[in-house]
Amino acid sequence: MEDQEAEGFGWVLRCRGLPYTITKAEIESFFDTSVLATNTEECVQITYNEEGRPSGECFVVMLNEESYYNALRKNNEYLKSRYIEVFESDSDDMNRALQKGAVNRQYYGGTEAPIVKLRGLPFSVTEEQIKEFFSGLKVASLKIRRKEDGEATGEGYVKFSRQDEATAALEKHMQKIGHRYIEVFKGSKREMKEEMPLDSRK
Repeated sequence: MEDQEAEGFGWVLRCRGLPYTITKAEIESFFDTSVLATNTEECVQITYNEEGRPSGECFVVMLNEESYYNALRKNNEYLKSRYIEVFESDSDDMNRALQKGAVNRQYYGGTEAPIVKLRGLPFSVTEEQIKEFFSGLKVASLKIRRKEDGEATGEGYVKFSRQDEATAALEKHMQKIGHRYIEVFKGSKREMKEEMPLDSRK
C-alpha cells in the first residue's frame, strides 16, 4: 500500500457490519483510543444513508503503520454481539464517501444539533421513562411539550451529548414506551425553541 501520510488522513481503515446503534465512543474503545490518529479533527467517521440513519459502516484513521496493521487483526471480532469486518481503505475511499454525503457532516464543519423530536408519547409519560427509552445513550436534556394549561401534547425533544448518539437514537423509531409506538425524527435547536412553551426554553 502506498504511504498514506502525504494524503493528510493518515492510515485509514473501513469497518462494516456495525450495530446501527453504535456510537463513536464505542468504536474508539473497540480499537483503543491510544492507537487512533491524533492529527485529524475526528479519527472516527460514521457513515449514514440518504435518510440520515446509520449505514453500518465507518472509517477509522489510525496513528501509524504499526497500529494500522494491528487493527486489521480485529477483522471478524465481536462488537456488541456482531461480527465486524475491518479492511484496508485509503483517503480516496473516504473522500468518495464524503462527496456522496455518506459521512456525518457535523465532523466536517456542519451545524447539526444532537437533538431528536419525539411524537406519539403517552400523555402520562415521565422524563425518567424517556431516559429509559434511550438507555445506553447519554441524554443531556429533554423537554416534554405541553399546552399552556400544562396538558401534554404527546410530543417532546431530547438533546444528546454528541451527534453520533442522536443519530443512534433514530434507531428507536417505532419502538414502544408502554403500549405506544414512538416516532423519532431529527430535530433542531430552532424547532425546539419555537415549539416549546416560553418557560421551558433554554
